[in-house]
Amino acid sequence: MQQNSIDVMEDTVAFLRDKVTAIDNAGADLAKRVHSLDDAAASTHAKLLQLRATVDSRDSDYHSTFQGLALGQQQLKGTLADHQQALAKHQDVTANSANIKETRPNYFESGAVAELQWKTGDVTSRVDTHDRRLDVVDADVADISTRQQDAAHVVASLDTRLDMLANQHVKAQNLHLKLDAAVSGMDKELRRRLDDAEKAFDGLNLDCATFRRQVGEAQWAQGETNKMVEVECKELARSVHAVHGEVRDVASNLPKFHVREMLNSSL
Repeated sequence: MQQNSIDVMEDTVAFLRDKVTAIDNAGADLAKRVHSLDDAAASTHAKLLQLRATVDSRDSDYHSTFQGLALGQQQLKGTLADHQQALAKHQDVTANSANIKETRPNYFESGAVAELQWKTGDVTSRVDTHDRRLDVVDADVADISTRQQDAAHVVASLDTRLDMLANQHVKAQNLHLKLDAAVSGMDKELRRRLDDAEKAFDGLNLDCATFRRQVGEAQWAQGETNKMVEVECKELARSVHAVHGEVRDVASNLPKFHVREMLNSSL
């Protein structure tokens, strides 16, 4: 029972160790991914900051324009309100004093009213002009916003392409390193084979020189042997001639029968 408990505990500890190892590996992979995402986010953030600075600069310019147009419109509206108020007061005064004045028309007051109405119309026209300008500026702002969105899409597309190019560049560098390693290995192998061939060629030259020397020595020894054989043959021939002479001399003193037998036996 105790042994079973120990086995269960050991299995549990091994299982927990495997889990901890798997968690550590997953954590390391996650850290790498987070680091990569941080780098990508930092790059994107830098680009967005640059784009934001450009947009802020244009926004500041348009804001100054808006402020100028708004101030002009406010001034025109104030002038229009003053003229409208003066016109209303003049109309009230005219209405109140209608019973007191003479029946003949007051050309001075009519001229003042006409001038005031003309100024009011002019101010209204100027306000309308400023409104149209503001509408144009709003349209420009909308167009800039659209262009900004298009630019953001283009930047995102360019980022994707840059990532693809970076990956291709890394692959090209790895392939270049592999090719360099392969070429270096082939160069070393060729140099080694060339050195071996040169050593073998030097050995063959040495063997050839040794063989030539041995052949020369053998030829010289053969020549000396031939000379000695020739001398011995000459000596042997002289000895044979001398023996034949002695045999003839001896045979001349013997009977013919014995001479023939000796000659036959010698032959």
